[in-house]
Amino acid sequence: MAGHSQGGYQVTRLNTMHPTNGVIASAPGPLNLVYRCELEEAWQLAPTPQCTLLKNTYGTTRTNPAAYANRSLLNFTKGLTSDILFIQGLEDSPIQMYSWPFFKADLMKCTTCKSIQFVEVQREGHPALFKSTEAKNAFNTFITSRL
Repeated sequence: MAGHSQGGYQVTRLNTMHPTNGVIASAPGPLNLVYRCELEEAWQLAPTPQCTLLKNTYGTTRTNPAAYANRSLLNFTKGLTSDILFIQGLEDSPIQMYSWPFFKADLMKCTTCKSIQFVEVQREGHPALFKSTEAKNAFNTFITSRL
């Protein structure tokens, strides 16, 4: 399985539920829905359908932060059932980069996970997988190793 952005979020979460022959998550997010949706509630970011749905269903991040935290990718850093490659451009948005170090650190502490690899691409943003030769090579090598 492979996914980019919210697709990276989905394949990472699925990797905690179902084993596959490998997973690639490119710029997976949202990593931290509490942080993201707080910024939207404070009008520092434009509203997104995801945060609006969470607010309409569970209330605000202040009244029910657990509902947001439980759905954040930061909450899914244990029990990865398959080998996984994470690709992250280090010039991604401030929202992504705020939580990336915490997410990576939690993954590196996982004792119940299969193999976890990281490719962090300098001077690239959210679309690092599609622009960086280093990221493309890592993607292709990971795929080839699964054949």
